[in-house]
Amino acid sequence: MNSKKWIKIFVLFSLSAIGFVGLVNYIVDPLWFFNHSNNFNKLQYGFNERLLKSSYIKHRENILDNKDTLLLGASTTTYFNENKFPGFSVYNYAVSSGAVNEYETFTKFSELQKKGRFKNIMIGLDFNMYFSHLQAELLDINSLDYKTEFTINKYLSLQTFKYSLINIKRSLTNATGHRAYTRNNIVKVDKVAPDEVNKLTKIQIKKYLNYVVNPKYFSTLKNYKTKYSDRNFVVFTTPLAEPLLNEIYNNKQLKDAYIQWIKDITTVFGKIYFFTLPNEFSKNYLTLSKDAGHFYPEVGGQIGDIIFNQKMEDSLGIIFTKENIDKKMNELEEIIKININ
Repeated sequence: MNSKKWIKIFVLFSLSAIGFVGLVNYIVDPLWFFNHSNNFNKLQYGFNERLLKSSYIKHRENILDNKDTLLLGASTTTYFNENKFPGFSVYNYAVSSGAVNEYETFTKFSELQKKGRFKNIMIGLDFNMYFSHLQAELLDINSLDYKTEFTINKYLSLQTFKYSLINIKRSLTNATGHRAYTRNNIVKVDKVAPDEVNKLTKIQIKKYLNYVVNPKYFSTLKNYKTKYSDRNFVVFTTPLAEPLLNEIYNNKQLKDAYIQWIKDITTVFGKIYFFTLPNEFSKNYLTLSKDAGHFYPEVGGQIGDIIFNQKMEDSLGIIFTKENIDKKMNELEEIIKININ
């Protein structure tokens, strides 16, 4: 076979391979670029939630028109089903390791797509995000501006193909991994056996021992709240497992940070639905969570009901306000004394 035939075969094979990769990536759509759903993409790997959730609203015209509430937060808040907040029409823009300095970027971008303002900004605050972390790579929003260029760059790549294969496997086996998304931005989670939950909880406890408070946390939140002061802020904190709470309460440095965190967020927002304390969620963490902090979506549904009714059950949490902060902090200290191990 002469060289020209070899070249033709090589070119034909290369084009076929590229076409196959592009076709699979289009069918599975791991970057949430298109609207179609099928048996191969019903469970999607959230490998880069900043990119995926931004792409979702960028390329779905009018998807935010009827949304009056933007939900921000870290990975624990991604577990909250945006449809389980009675009285609110929510878009869940929470992302893994979502930091407070990202809130403004997400708010600006989502309101640009909405072509209007959200009436409410809802925030799920995690105690561990009060500390300094390695900054996640921030989203380059400009990369989403050119649909054709973005498609070519991403959907003909082998990296995207890898994510497509993961999604196909998850969809066909109905396995979520750590967590998976439906085509409607809803997290699905396979429940973890209690022994595995305990192992993961111990890992989380070790991480807390090395944390250092982020000195810019308070000022960043305060500036964000000031900039969007015309919005209705609804702020809640996420639950933690009992063993991790005990570690916090028995460690002076961690407990001091915990107390200061409560005071800081109450000062900024004026009202906090506080669930990061000994409660029914923390005590039943073996069946209600995957680890020390990621609680299953049904817990988010209960929190949504409490926010809607604006009434807290004593067994679940405390509503802190600027007016009652001293009284409620004393109540929290009593709860801690009763439950600490």
